[in-house]
Amino acid sequence: MKTKEIVYISLGVFLFLVIGFLLTRTLPDTGFDLSPNNQFEFNFSINETGQALDGEIVIDNRSFGHTKNGIISIEKENLSRAGFDFKTEYNGKDFSFYYEFYPETDHGKANFIVLQEQLKQKKTYLEFYETLVNCSLNGKIYVDDKLLGETKKGKYELSEKEYIEKFRANASLQIYGLSDLCFGKDENLPFTESWIIHDLGYYLYNNENVSFDIQANLRKPTEYIEMQGFVRPDEVKPYLESELRKFFKDDTEENLNLISKYGIHYRDDFLLFQKADYWQTPAETLKRGEGDCEDWAVTVLSLIRAYNDSLKCFNMDWQTHLSVFCYFNNKFIIYDQERTKFKTGLKTENTQDPIVRQENQITIRNMRNNYLTDYGIPPDQRKLFAVFNEKELVIFDTDEDFVNWALTLIEKN
Repeated sequence: MKTKEIVYISLGVFLFLVIGFLLTRTLPDTGFDLSPNNQFEFNFSINETGQALDGEIVIDNRSFGHTKNGIISIEKENLSRAGFDFKTEYNGKDFSFYYEFYPETDHGKANFIVLQEQLKQKKTYLEFYETLVNCSLNGKIYVDDKLLGETKKGKYELSEKEYIEKFRANASLQIYGLSDLCFGKDENLPFTESWIIHDLGYYLYNNENVSFDIQANLRKPTEYIEMQGFVRPDEVKPYLESELRKFFKDDTEENLNLISKYGIHYRDDFLLFQKADYWQTPAETLKRGEGDCEDWAVTVLSLIRAYNDSLKCFNMDWQTHLSVFCYFNNKFIIYDQERTKFKTGLKTENTQDPIVRQENQITIRNMRNNYLTDYGIPPDQRKLFAVFNEKELVIFDTDEDFVNWALTLIEKN
């Protein structure tokens, strides 16, 4: 090739490069990032073998797609969080792995490895323990109010499959059960506790057990499920049959009157147990023949439910008091310890008529107010929180909620 031709070719290449540079400097701003830097590439593989892993990218419970041959690209603007879950299937089993990453410092691409050891089905033990008396807790476990299973010797074996299927982010875990022989005189008492779960996956994938410790005051229930556990018709049925049945007549109201007045005298918890609050079981109260309003109320309700569990009878949970409420034969009755019962009749025809409904509402309000005044509950303590028996629980936000609920008992008949 002649020297002149070489010079011409060199000049042509030079001019091409100059023109290309100038064009890139003068292109209009379209608002789009024309470089690949607006994408972040994820690459998943097995560490020991290099095998690509396909699965789903999930960030804050939102799916961002599935990998292909172990690779997926996602726009950086969607990656505001520095963490994600990678859900994959391997040998017919589901796995979930959590990774942290930093899209700005990883230069648009990062490799994420999975160890072969991690592709074995994982499990962990959830351990439940009462720290005051050093006892394991046996009971039913719920996740977001759905039954997970029951503990054995205070432990529950949680599989990876259960974790993936049943635990969402910040899931609620609850245990409910009865104390066992380990608790001595406090055996067979209800307890419950709940937790918000944040990092259970860490324990699962690191083969570590998880401890859930509580300090249970079994004689001072604070949750309604615990209070309901003190209403025990089966526990008092033998007493009902041996001590009360012989006095019953063919009259429900007279029989309930007898049950409400029979054999339990008021005695303050501090005098009996040197404690400000101490709930007895119905069997303990009947054996002792003494107890405060809570002891009397759960015992009388247990006897009533043992007598006839179809009766609409409940404990009434006031701010500082517990009483018994029943609806039968078109009337409401409030029973209280060593006090006069409070009874009122209601209109039962045309109950959906606005005038009839209003009259019944007034009747229920008057019964409630007369009861509170006669019993001596001061105005600032007259809040009714709930009614419950061993099977049902109704919680009220306002006093009118109780009135309207009571009306439904009439209208259902």
